[in-house]
Amino acid sequence: MKHIKILGLLCLLLAANVVPSASGATIMVGTNGVFAPASFLLPYAFYNQYFGAAVGAAYGASGKPQKQMSYVASAMAGTEGSAAIYFLGKDIQMPGCDRLFLDPWLSAGYFNNQNVYIDGNPKFPNQRAGSNSSSDQNYVTGSGVDIYGYLTFKYELPMGAVRDNPIPTQVVDKGLLVSGATGGETWNPWKSGITEMHLQPFTRQQTVNTSDNVNISDLKTTGLTTDLVYDNRDFSLNPSDGSYQRAGFSRDFGVPASSTTWSEAEAEWDKYFNLGTTEHLRQQVLALSFWTADALSWQAQNTSSGTVITHAPPNYAGAHLGGLYRMRAYAAGRYSDKAAIYYCAEYRVIPEWNPLNSIPYDWPPRVMPL
Repeated sequence: MKHIKILGLLCLLLAANVVPSASGATIMVGTNGVFAPASFLLPYAFYNQYFGAAVGAAYGASGKPQKQMSYVASAMAGTEGSAAIYFLGKDIQMPGCDRLFLDPWLSAGYFNNQNVYIDGNPKFPNQRAGSNSSSDQNYVTGSGVDIYGYLTFKYELPMGAVRDNPIPTQVVDKGLLVSGATGGETWNPWKSGITEMHLQPFTRQQTVNTSDNVNISDLKTTGLTTDLVYDNRDFSLNPSDGSYQRAGFSRDFGVPASSTTWSEAEAEWDKYFNLGTTEHLRQQVLALSFWTADALSWQAQNTSSGTVITHAPPNYAGAHLGGLYRMRAYAAGRYSDKAAIYYCAEYRVIPEWNPLNSIPYDWPPRVMPL
């Protein structure tokens, strides 16, 4: 149980994808009621198109120095010349305010031979890359840096599951919630769930130098995102009941570090149904998800040379699909447009059989005293 927060963060980290911050800071204990902080140092290896054969190492801790917080840092490099470093933190309680938390996500990397779905491919002169009818071959291939920083400040409103205590305790057994659900029983923000206001300053710069030595520099953005979140799930790390709602607005004000000004609004709704257990299944969940986004600032102008788009978010922001969390079978940023609607249904299963049970309990080895 005590490694679940760290390993969950590590999975997100290795996916190399920016994701919205989870809501609801909690302290997790085992079925014996004992709180046990943990840390790890984990080497790993992998292979993909951009890194080639790669190696890396990750270091993380959960429950220290604050009981509810987790963090993980990682560095990786591959035979294709790509290399990156990441840092991800979750639920760092801010001094002077017990209901204010910070989730930092920082990264810097250099990537060789990356495919980016933006205009510039000479084989598709009259087609906008990333549009709904665009070819899956309409991308630009090149090398360059990708640097980003997202600092999500989360303020818990004194209502629902955290009305009297901003950091509730949850009892967990092998990754599943035993008791201490923060939501799911009723849809009522005053009685159930966690309601938060998020404020996220962000910046990202992605450059692509093509084989023709053309530098594409219109992928810079710096701005601010605000979210209102009502998380009525029973267990945010592995929900089996309840729902999640979020409404957000993002704005790039056109500071010197930005390519253009843009604004975007989005909304999300997720619902979970617990389908019970069987002799061979520890958990069965039906998960429904709906998400929509609209780039409010988007302007399209027809010219003699084609349609010119201005005040649009970069292809990795705004209304985009593809990557780890939406349309996973497609590359990150495969689709990007003025607006998008996404919906899906997933059947999630955790079997009783787990080959990892044969791994000694003390692996990965601890590198900090508990």
